[in-house]
Amino acid sequence: MTIRKVVSDEVLGHLARRQNELFRRIREGTVPDQWAIDRLQEIIEGPATAIIPSDIEVEVGVYRSAKALLEALRKAEHYVGGGAQALMETPEFRESLSRRKKGFHILFRRSRDFHIKVEIPRQHFFELAIRNGVQLCSPEMGPLIRLGYKHKSEREDVYIGMEPLREINGNEPLIFHVTNNTGQGSKLNVVHGSMDIPVNADELWAFSCPV
Repeated sequence: MTIRKVVSDEVLGHLARRQNELFRRIREGTVPDQWAIDRLQEIIEGPATAIIPSDIEVEVGVYRSAKALLEALRKAEHYVGGGAQALMETPEFRESLSRRKKGFHILFRRSRDFHIKVEIPRQHFFELAIRNGVQLCSPEMGPLIRLGYKHKSEREDVYIGMEPLREINGNEPLIFHVTNNTGQGSKLNVVHGSMDIPVNADELWAFSCPV
């Protein structure tokens, strides 16, 4: 005879409150919806094998305008989300485009590679990463990483380590976010760029260093 463990109403109530908090964060954009779906799938079915993509090289200064960079993304059949396009059309992004060509290594690292065991604010995470020898990406590198990133993991989810930019008609800070989901294709999106958002040990980030 199998004895089923009965979960108390108190535990279920706690789970419901955490669920509501998750829904709120997804709605406001501080938690990516696909990331949340993938984490729930891991809870139900078990974690997928964690694969770290190989580092790549990108060259800034190749595209002299945001329009040219957007056209290159579309020609390569990458979906550019509305938020990503709007961010690329801001004066701040256009001014960040390099005026000369220069190569950079793009380093893909899990947060835990910087010895993170508990969640810490993004600002502290960036400071820790820089102390460990990497640099933040320039805004231009977000779309370039999408162009040069050929890894086709079933559940690809890469955050671009960069100083956040703001939309033209809003005060919300944003950073670029590269995804590739089965059946949905490769995408360049944005997520909330607040430096107070907690970073967990399993997140995959892209940083840079000069060639």
